Amino acid sequence: MAGESVLSRVVRIFEAFGPDDQALGVTQIARRAGLHVATASRLVDELVRHGWLRRDPDRRVRIGVRMWELASRASPALTLREAAMPYMEDLHAVVGHHTQLGVLEGREVLFIERLSSPEAVVNLTRIAGRLPAHVSSSGLVLLAHAPRDLQESVLAGPLAAYTPHTVTDPGRLRAVLADVRRSGVAFCRGHVDERAAGIAVPLRDADGAVVAALSVVVPNDDNARMQIPALKAAARASPARCAPACPAPDRDPPPASLIQREGSGDARHMRIMLGLPPVPCPWCPAPGDEEDPWRQTCPPTRASASRPAPPRCGCAWPPRPPWPTASSR
Repeated sequence: MAGESVLSRVVRIFEAFGPDDQALGVTQIARRAGLHVATASRLVDELVRHGWLRRDPDRRVRIGVRMWELASRASPALTLREAAMPYMEDLHAVVGHHTQLGVLEGREVLFIERLSSPEAVVNLTRIAGRLPAHVSSSGLVLLAHAPRDLQESVLAGPLAAYTPHTVTDPGRLRAVLADVRRSGVAFCRGHVDERAAGIAVPLRDADGAVVAALSVVVPNDDNARMQIPALKAAARASPARCAPACPAPDRDPPPASLIQREGSGDARHMRIMLGLPPVPCPWCPAPGDEEDPWRQTCPPTRASASRPAPPRCGCAWPPRPPWPTASSR
């Protein structure tokens, strides 16, 4: 295109790589980017020299490690993924199929993490993959809490159908979004693939704004709905809600090795909610020391404006000052 900047051409080169195209020839890149082959070849060579692209021995080109490094260093999605991972792992241990984390990108949901099992049900999503927001359970949760103008834009169509069960009628989609806001969960049987059911709940920040969707993909059978309590429990335990509001207790931290081995207080909350054996808190004495005044039950709870979130150890609810300190224990 006449007058087009070099940067715009470079962007189109990167966008030529799709979820199923890890390596492309220069001719393929040129065709997809709408560039002359000579122009594409020159730009690809320069990007390879800088490490943004990598050339295989067969001369095919793929995204370079340098691009991944810079994207990981700056991406806010990385922080969200790291915060949610312990709770996703606990949820995945209970559900056993697919556990996913997605964020809204325009009219699509972008999946930034996925945990799967070898024998899990079919799932079309992948890490760094996208689906239209109206198609999947994650997308419906995020769209239900998106700005009104974005909702209206999606409702105006087109609404592509992946299966006969995909919601493609604007009136029905509007009703589905209202139901998701009311119930706090999106339950989609066969919307992406008729063999699978998607279930998603919102993850909120400390201000209550929805920042991501936590979802599971399970077999589309009579047991699918039974996964909803575990999914809601994981969302309640997620640090996306309570971590910024947690008070900093005035006590010496336990060794990092203990925290890594025993798990955080929020993960302990989630295990109790799911009916799993509670993970001992690194702050607490060994089991059997019933005389310790700080040893008490840690019931599942949700932070609110009138009731602050439990401390990070999860073992002093309801909170009662003064916090136990290292010297007083």
